[in-house]
Amino acid sequence: MSLAGRITLVTGASRGIGRGCAKALANQGATVYITGRKLETLSKTAQEIGGDVIPVVCDHSDDNQVENLFKQIDSDNSGRLDMIVNNCYAAVTTLLGKESSQAVDKFWEQPPQIWDTVNNVGLRANYIASVFAARLMVPRGAGLIVNMSSPGGLTYLFNTAYGVGKAAQDRMAQDFNVELRGTGVQALSIWPGAVKTELIVENVLEVESDSKLITNAKKGFEKGQSTEWVGKTVAALLKDPNIDSKAGRVIWCHDIADEFDIKEVDGSNVTSIRSLKNSIAAANMQSGVMPWYLPFIPETLLIPSWLFKIGLWIRGNKF
Repeated sequence: MSLAGRITLVTGASRGIGRGCAKALANQGATVYITGRKLETLSKTAQEIGGDVIPVVCDHSDDNQVENLFKQIDSDNSGRLDMIVNNCYAAVTTLLGKESSQAVDKFWEQPPQIWDTVNNVGLRANYIASVFAARLMVPRGAGLIVNMSSPGGLTYLFNTAYGVGKAAQDRMAQDFNVELRGTGVQALSIWPGAVKTELIVENVLEVESDSKLITNAKKGFEKGQSTEWVGKTVAALLKDPNIDSKAGRVIWCHDIADEFDIKEVDGSNVTSIRSLKNSIAAANMQSGVMPWYLPFIPETLLIPSWLFKIGLWIRGNKF
């Protein structure tokens, strides 16, 4: 099914997961607005992707710039916006790059401003963008709000500010959906998992470091997915005739890929997130000590879906 005629917005799309989403949507015929802080980078991305990609300079820490972005979309398309992918995030290098020493300190050892660094262009920016997106979608009775989130919303990753921000992203999608009931607009959160973005390659995979954080991150990202694969799962949501059943939920991109038979760019299948081997490795990521038997478990051995969901519920249950 072509996405021709659909109007979409991907925030923070000059590179990384945002670029992958924009590419997949454009390749399937959608009009894609992409945002970033530098016109030169955005224009280069739009040219490389091809199709109907419209670069818009927007600093998502500036609410006025965000409002003007949506005024442009409104004016260009007579109020139509079919999908927003809330992807903008400014803290990757703070968490994993040259600045990451402050991110691995305990919360009381970090400068309080790290909260804003991690969650301003991220959680807050995504809320603001969703407000303006809903103002276009609700009057038309259709639209999809997608929050790009992470398992850090369920279990500890990186630091407290990160985990709180991701948990709030997921709750935000859930509560959006409560307030959107009956409007024809849906909201949901997706978890891509380990993705080999340019920043991850530069700041993790190509870095020689004794840091426990970097060492453990390498183990998680070495077999990570491409940004284009994530993009194809996002595009599938826009075509999903049963999107109502996913509204308000947190969904793994792997489950979307399984449902719609989405493969990697090289045609290979991505190992399911329910792989027993990968689940054991993830559970031991913080300690960095992997059990001796792990290499002998085939990646194709899967945890049953019902049991995996129970495990996630137990891990995330606060009561």
